[in-house]
Amino acid sequence: MEQYTGIVLNIPHSSTFMPVNDWVGDIHKHIEHWTDKFTDIIFKPNNNERVKPVICPVSRFYCDCERLFNDPLETQGQGLYYTLFEDCTRTGEGKSNAIFLWQWYQYLLASKIEEHNLIIDCHSFPSEVAPLTHICIGYNEDWSKPNQEVIDFVVNYFLDYGYNVDINCPYSNSITPAANVPYKSLMIEVNKKVYLDENGELKGSAYKLNQCLNYLYKELLK
Repeated sequence: MEQYTGIVLNIPHSSTFMPVNDWVGDIHKHIEHWTDKFTDIIFKPNNNERVKPVICPVSRFYCDCERLFNDPLETQGQGLYYTLFEDCTRTGEGKSNAIFLWQWYQYLLASKIEEHNLIIDCHSFPSEVAPLTHICIGYNEDWSKPNQEVIDFVVNYFLDYGYNVDINCPYSNSITPAANVPYKSLMIEVNKKVYLDENGELKGSAYKLNQCLNYLYKELLK
């Protein structure tokens, strides 16, 4: 199986921090529901210097650092600077600061990538999106796709841990920042019910998931 010289963890949606709230409407209910809560904890590497997390410090509702510049979702008001989300709208006053933050994050993420690294795009999703799916594995159908042996290994790895796994469903693709070296990219999305209780707090199974992910990192590294 192909293995990697290092792993970069992209964790873009774990924060609820809003430096400025320029939303009109109750955006906080959406922040609570759509933040990938505690993904910075469940994907956290245990004393492994070859696994490098990159964590966005602000909410996706301030700046979505994973969106593309001129993202197709701009037409829906959900590009890198959201202007519309369900019943909430935004004034647009902070867009220039959000673009600056987006550029900084993209640069930071790219600066961590070394030759033959694997990016793991780290996310979670509300349970109602796909109630029967515990883990979603996503990738792009292009140069960034890991070989099939790696994908099969990751899928079977989670299955062996007792998780239900889907591929590119309910979400697909994986982040590919501009870099000057070859690398691969794989998304791992976790159903929130796997590691959160009904109050949105970590439950005991979160430790099992973190250990599972750390053993996976070791298997994927040379």
